[in-house]
Amino acid sequence: STFTSQCRQRGLTYCSSVTVEIGWKINNVDQMTINRHIGYLPIMVKSEICHLHGLSPSQLVKKGEEAEEAGGYFIMKGLERIIRMLIMPRRNYPLAVERRAWSDKGQFYTDYGVTIRCVKPDLTSSCTNTLHYLTNGSAVLSFSLMKQEFFVPVIIIIRAISSRTSDDYIYEEMMRGETDREGSFLGSCVRNMLRDAHREGLATQAKVLNYMGELFRVKLDLPECYTNEQVAKYLMDKLVCIHLTTAQDKVNLLIFMTRKLFAFAKGKCCAESPDSLMFQEVLLPGHLMQLVLHEKLQDWLNNLRANILRAKKDAVELDETLLRSALRRVPDITNPLHYMISTGRIVSKTGLGLMQDSGMTVVAERLNYYRFLSHFRAVHRGTFFTTMRTTTVRKLYPETWGFMCPVHTPDGTPCGLLCHLTYSCQVFASSRPGVNKILFDNLVSLGVTPLDFMVTGRDGYDGDLPVLVDGVVLGWAKSSNAELIASGLRKRKVLSIEGVPKDTEICLVPNRDVAAQYPGLYVFTSPARLVRPVLNLGTNSVEIIGSFEQAYLNICNKMSEAYEGLTTHMELHKFATLSELASLTPFSNFNQSCRNMYQCQMSKQTMGTPLLAWPYRNDNKHYRISTPQTPLVRTAIYDYLALDEYPIGTNAVVAVMAYTGYDMEDAMIINKASFERGFAFGTIYKTETVDLKQITGERNLDYYEFGDDASVKDKLDTDGFPAVGSIISPGDPLYSYKELNMNTYVVVRYKGKEVAYVDQVKLCGDENPKIKCSLVRIVLRIMRNPTIGDKFSSRHGQKGICRSVCSCVHSSFISVIHSSINLFTFNSIPSAIHSFIHSFIHSFIHSFIHSFIHSFIYSFIYSSSYLLIHLQPILPAVTGYNYHGTEMMYSGIAGNALEAYIFTGVVYYQRLRHMVLDKWQVRSTGPVDSITQQPIGGRKRGGGVRFGEMERDALIAHGCSFLLQDRLMHCSDGVEMAVCSGCGSLISSIYGPPEYSDMEQSDWSWKCLVCSASKNAIGVVYAPSVFRYMTSLLASVNVKVKLDVRQQ
Repeated sequence: STFTSQCRQRGLTYCSSVTVEIGWKINNVDQMTINRHIGYLPIMVKSEICHLHGLSPSQLVKKGEEAEEAGGYFIMKGLERIIRMLIMPRRNYPLAVERRAWSDKGQFYTDYGVTIRCVKPDLTSSCTNTLHYLTNGSAVLSFSLMKQEFFVPVIIIIRAISSRTSDDYIYEEMMRGETDREGSFLGSCVRNMLRDAHREGLATQAKVLNYMGELFRVKLDLPECYTNEQVAKYLMDKLVCIHLTTAQDKVNLLIFMTRKLFAFAKGKCCAESPDSLMFQEVLLPGHLMQLVLHEKLQDWLNNLRANILRAKKDAVELDETLLRSALRRVPDITNPLHYMISTGRIVSKTGLGLMQDSGMTVVAERLNYYRFLSHFRAVHRGTFFTTMRTTTVRKLYPETWGFMCPVHTPDGTPCGLLCHLTYSCQVFASSRPGVNKILFDNLVSLGVTPLDFMVTGRDGYDGDLPVLVDGVVLGWAKSSNAELIASGLRKRKVLSIEGVPKDTEICLVPNRDVAAQYPGLYVFTSPARLVRPVLNLGTNSVEIIGSFEQAYLNICNKMSEAYEGLTTHMELHKFATLSELASLTPFSNFNQSCRNMYQCQMSKQTMGTPLLAWPYRNDNKHYRISTPQTPLVRTAIYDYLALDEYPIGTNAVVAVMAYTGYDMEDAMIINKASFERGFAFGTIYKTETVDLKQITGERNLDYYEFGDDASVKDKLDTDGFPAVGSIISPGDPLYSYKELNMNTYVVVRYKGKEVAYVDQVKLCGDENPKIKCSLVRIVLRIMRNPTIGDKFSSRHGQKGICRSVCSCVHSSFISVIHSSINLFTFNSIPSAIHSFIHSFIHSFIHSFIHSFIHSFIYSFIYSSSYLLIHLQPILPAVTGYNYHGTEMMYSGIAGNALEAYIFTGVVYYQRLRHMVLDKWQVRSTGPVDSITQQPIGGRKRGGGVRFGEMERDALIAHGCSFLLQDRLMHCSDGVEMAVCSGCGSLISSIYGPPEYSDMEQSDWSWKCLVCSASKNAIGVVYAPSVFRYMTSLLASVNVKVKLDVRQQ
């Protein structure tokens, strides 16, 4: 009954007990069942079994949660972690791929192949089957077993699956619709593959099953009583087209894949890009958890079986006592599941059909609300692709229109790999059993000919289109009737008639005169697909479309762009192509695209209002702005997401000018009067965790307790902790505890470098009420007011630092503003002007003017992308100001009017979390590396600032040789060292008494161990210590370094 807020504060994992019911048989007779606890399963917050499911906002607040808590993450040891959505190949669709690496798999292998990612309907397992084309005209199917790849001729696989697959049947099905059978390329290849099977003596299903079962028995952990035929059938069920349940469906799909492969190799169809969103879907967190849980349960059963067999050697027969004894020796499934979510790493014997085993989870940071929100809309291509040198996977393809935001992607290594879903895009998550039967009946009623009605392969003619529903080959459609069938099914889908689901994806790929995508009518109803709403112009209703079918639809942005008889759909929103964060940028269509990208990243780095349930949080660090405001210029999504609850900026009156002759580029000057009124003031909350179990060890916990020492009574309370609201300076006592055996106190002091206020002191009890409290969390509040060097940005991708704080009397001013200060009180705008320098862009100017005008008429303006706004109706309400936004300003220093007109207005400014007090680093002396004697790195360890290669080159270019010597030697590791002028050795000189002598240390002298040179031949040089270390390393591999030393 531990709630989520308690798990966060106590550092626990929010999980639930898992109990299974074990049934067993003896001689095929059911025995009694046993209920067994097998571990703890992490629970997703707000899922159906979560305590918070179904609670109202007021009830959530009483539980210590946000009023609009949406969940979707896990709490692991107090941290909120989210399972990443990964881009995967579209399930159950044969994809024609050309890949160079395939030609290196062996002799006769080529670059051509057809691959399919098969996923079971119950989402418990997945695998990838690839059909390879060989230069000898044959085809080989590959599958993976225990991360090892195997290759089997496709004719052997087809014959092993079904008993109906005679030579005539295979040939007729392969040649269906072919006019010239004897002379065709496909016909000759099929005949050669059948001859090869006969040559190997594999002409019947029984021989094939016996042959494959004998080969794969050693790789499959199956009972010894299984025959070779049973082993082979188990292999076909678990590794070949596992999304299909019947043998005939598997044979039909393999025949379709073979036909597509030979058409691809012959150049009749083109390659399909696996990087295109048409052929991709998303691996959802719940689906990944189901895959992992299924494998761990299977491993648990295998361990139970092994323990039973091990114990049965000493027992007469299997009974309940033996079974319970074996159950006690089987480890539970808690650790693997918790390890996967806590670290993002998957330990799997099979690989689960994934291309990566790490980076599956990330911490759902609450730096601000925007950053937290973006985690749930982020889609990653995978860590495997971050190391690839090719840029193909990072490209922005046209097929992503409306599904992936072209703006919201980070710069640097993850650029193009970490994308975000658009505002209207959704991921279809649920699956409906029995929908294929409904679609089959609808397609047959519309004119599709089922395969069962086509008796021989000569039925149909060249040009007929295959019809596939979720990877199942249902039949064929006449090319002349295919468009009517697709439009009829689409109409039933939009109008929700005949049981056709509204999220069905219908894609008609027609025949082309040139090599294009392999033709067919493809229908998808599987989960994890990307879908979005558009307006169907034919029915004038909203239709849900997928990424595959969008490529073959004609969609316009507005009615003026529609062509009669050609355009079928229209966008519902003009900003449907942008993500939530990208849609929040005002006037983004006037911006440079790179500026929009910058804003998406900077909005997630802003010091804002990350949450409202402050008393129930124990995060390591939180940033909070003290004086937030609502923006005057906003977009429609801002209100839809209710972002006024989590503001991230302040409306500032801005003048764009170079006020002094020493202004830096991309910097700003803050008016001191605004600073004193709290402009951009912020607070940092840090949590210090005190755990006696970690300090003393869990076994010794009874010998320690919290308490105050008499020497620190003025700083700590009787419980050993500071009072709430007290001030703690660097070096002050933070807490103390008592060692009962020695009757001594240990006082731990505050190691921070800033003055802090004690905000909360939380005593977190243990799960066992009999154990005394050993975990305490001290929440510190640190005030962070703007200082010189702190970073700010607007919402238009412009960032800069605070150059200085100018006094009010020295600031430039406009006479009209100073005579009517009260006009700004409605929006709490600081009364004087902040002077900024910017690289101007059009959207920034728009935001200037509109914010300035609407601050007078007490209203907001909505500036969504591609929205045309006219100023004429509202301009008459503003009097006394220039139409173009430029004003005559006066110098606050000299009092005279400035020579140029200054552009002024109101802009919503954000304070970023990059602050000088977090990054400054300077030292004169400090710790050094024990080997190289150079200063260590790291700000927290008191290290030095790295002077790298580029800095060295800059000093060389400027001719500053002595400064270079000072940085790289005098301030680093310069030492005096002895060198022998006789042999030139730097490591052979020692200082000590003569051999076999007891002389006093005052009579010691230098001596070379190599050439026995006297003290007169040994001199002292000043050089870097790392040079002597390098000489020693070279000497260890018999490389001598000789110095040419001369007396000066």
